[in-house]
Amino acid sequence: MARSIVDKIVYAITKKPRHYVEVKNPPKTARQKLLRPQAARQVQYNKWSKRYKVYSGSYLPRTPNKLLKKGWENKSEDSIKNNKPTNPSTFYRRKSTNQWVRNDVTHWHWYNWWLKDLNHKEIKKKPYKYNDKYGKACKEKTPESHIQGED
Repeated sequence: MARSIVDKIVYAITKKPRHYVEVKNPPKTARQKLLRPQAARQVQYNKWSKRYKVYSGSYLPRTPNKLLKKGWENKSEDSIKNNKPTNPSTFYRRKSTNQWVRNDVTHWHWYNWWLKDLNHKEIKKKPYKYNDKYGKACKEKTPESHIQGED
C-alpha cells in the first residue's frame, strides 16, 4: 500500500495514538491533513487497528472472546476493588494501556479510568464515568456511553 507524501509527513510530525478513537469530520484532502495532522494520524491508526484487528479505545468486537486473543485480560473477579457491581457484566483490561471496558452483552462501556485496578468507589465519585466513541468523557446512562461492537 503506497502512502502519499502528505501521509508520510503527517506520520513523521505527530505522536502515535494510544488507542482507537473515532474522528469527527476526518481530514480527506492534503490541505486538511496538514492543517489537522493529529486527526489525520488518528485516522491512519484507526485504519491500521481495523486491518490488524487491534481492539482498543472505541473499536471493540461484538464477542468478548476476541479481546482475550488480542492482549486483554478478563478481570471480572480479580483486580476489581471495593463494591463489585451487582450486574452480570464482564470487565476487561488492556494490558498495555490499562484501558477498562465492560461488556453488557448488547453493548460496551469504555471507562474513563486508566489505572491497573478498577476501583468502583472512586469511579462513582467521578461526574464523567465513561468515554464515548470519540474518546470524550461522558456521563453514565447516556446513549453516548454505549459503544456497539464491530465485525
